[in-house]
Amino acid sequence: MSHSDRYDLDRSKRPNMLLKFDYILFAAVIGLAVMGIIILPSAMLGYKESVIKSTFIVQIGGFIVGIIIAIALSCVDYIVFRHMAIFFYGANILAMLLVYSPLGVERYGSRNWIDLGITTYQPAELMKLATIIMVALCLEDMKLDNGRTLYNVLRIGFFFALPLGLVLLQKDLGTALVFVFFFVIMLFVAGLKMRYFAVTAVAALIAFPFVWKFALNDARRSRILTFFDPSLDPIGAGFQARLAKYAIGSGQISGKGLGNGPINNAGQLPVKDSDFVFSVVCEELGFIGASIIIFLFFVLLIKMIGISRRSSDYFGQYLAIGIFAMFLFHFLENIGMNIGIMPITGVPLPFISKGGSSLITNFFSIGVMLSISARRKSGGFFGESS
Repeated sequence: MSHSDRYDLDRSKRPNMLLKFDYILFAAVIGLAVMGIIILPSAMLGYKESVIKSTFIVQIGGFIVGIIIAIALSCVDYIVFRHMAIFFYGANILAMLLVYSPLGVERYGSRNWIDLGITTYQPAELMKLATIIMVALCLEDMKLDNGRTLYNVLRIGFFFALPLGLVLLQKDLGTALVFVFFFVIMLFVAGLKMRYFAVTAVAALIAFPFVWKFALNDARRSRILTFFDPSLDPIGAGFQARLAKYAIGSGQISGKGLGNGPINNAGQLPVKDSDFVFSVVCEELGFIGASIIIFLFFVLLIKMIGISRRSSDYFGQYLAIGIFAMFLFHFLENIGMNIGIMPITGVPLPFISKGGSSLITNFFSIGVMLSISARRKSGGFFGESS
């Protein structure tokens, strides 16, 4: 594909959105968000009534605003993000720096929130999408230039390393792992040679002791160590991890019913409205409720792969696969740490966990995906030619 092929679509002709709109993808997202709204009151049992009310209002508001953003972005040609990439990226970097200002708020040992008065905002959420857009643009330039020069490699490395460094300074291991995961997947799809991955792996091994010492707080180090040996903290992180698994198993087929989960009601699940919301779902809605969520995520991820495969240009392809990888990691890590096969890192479950900034960012990402989908080459459910 040459540079002239970037605009292989006739951008003067708008797609018929009623025909091109990806209703299946959008329905899966709405289903997940509705499940999150349904489970949120139960997941916040034991909290102050004022906190529950304000959180629920923020979640509903994020849901409504998110839908509007997603539909609006689906009507906008995603090519606009190529032209605005550096400005979008820069604005989010500035927002990341604001956490170190008097507006910054510390939670769970990590300083990664901004106090907006009526609510709080986590800049790292939208920074993930901004980084994906910037890396997608650089990878497209590299592909179309038919070369992987040192300049291109350093350029991609810089745009990835800067936000990752800021996230690590905020002591947010979960979000840092999201960045690493989607970056590696994007490089792999772009066809970079294995020596680049080898160099990245060596750099990660060298950096690990410094990350462990300076970028992780005591609580996060304890969670990771307890994952490998629960006896290290039998009444703390190890006990909480076991309770999460007990809650999942106790729900059986149909669950205990909303608000009736014994372990949930006892207030023993840690961060049960976010990190361990899947345990609440399993305890109160059982295997049926958990299966619905997993099925909807499966549909979402499969559709994203198809959209990436049928994208009309490299930028759309890399952008779509980056968004796919971001959601995939959240899905695997959150459910994995709930069932005990992944360390506890504080990664929320998209559309299900509470959080207005996370919800709006997820809908923003879906809006970009819908835009790519509406302008992709013709294809079926999985992206094959019809």
